[in-house]
Amino acid sequence: MSSSFIKDIVVFLDSSSESAVRLKMAIDVARRHASHLIAAYVAAESILGRHPEEFARGVAMDAVVTRDAVTEDADLARIRQDFVEETRNAAVSSEWQPIARYGTAAEVVARTRYADLSIVGQFTVEESHALWRPEELLFAFGGPALIVPRKAPPHKTVGRKILVAWNVSREAKRAVGDSMPFLVQADQVTILVIDGPEQNEPGAALAARLARHGIDATTLNVAAQGRNIGQIIIDQARRIDADMIVMGAYGHMRIIEMVFGGATRTILGQMTVPVLMSH
Repeated sequence: MSSSFIKDIVVFLDSSSESAVRLKMAIDVARRHASHLIAAYVAAESILGRHPEEFARGVAMDAVVTRDAVTEDADLARIRQDFVEETRNAAVSSEWQPIARYGTAAEVVARTRYADLSIVGQFTVEESHALWRPEELLFAFGGPALIVPRKAPPHKTVGRKILVAWNVSREAKRAVGDSMPFLVQADQVTILVIDGPEQNEPGAALAARLARHGIDATTLNVAAQGRNIGQIIIDQARRIDADMIVMGAYGHMRIIEMVFGGATRTILGQMTVPVLMSH
């Protein structure tokens, strides 16, 4: 599979400083894969970020009346200008598609249905006021999401050193398939297996499959010894200086994830490098 698979990318932008880093990363990915980049701007005061109880108490209605629309419109214009200028300077095909001020989560998801890859900012898994939760968004996307951590350094290339978290699950298999355009371009690919069987070693089997795609991958087998799986993935990514993690989202039953946490929630909350997740 060639890198031409990624033809349409949607990046979600807002007025935060993290959004500017996200845009630069999206442009870098689009340029390397000759992709069309779509910017979906989500206003800071979008309906997506307000607690439903506010409507019952009338707080949201008061906010509508008192909101400084001039400032919000200025933010949108500024981000749009930055997007147009930066994509033009990078010679990247681009399109501006802002989401309405009172847009819904369904409108966010709709943008992803026409893209090969969605690029979003790191979720805050503890936030209860958001109308879109990380797990719900990942399930709804129907395709891979590249999640960029809040503290991602500017101008950092993504996808040169990739750590693949492999547990032989359906979700992990899909993540590997979805990340193939990155894997074939990577300088280093490491397959991480945690508590894998000694016989029929799964990391070696995946490495053999990737080799048939021209990808030279090494395997790394780690014993959990009671440690949090998500934290092991983060630690190993740091140890090998990976700039991307590839993993399936919610490999266990959702009820188990909700009760006991799980690797996905740990990664979403503590990620230090971009993570490509698929479900």
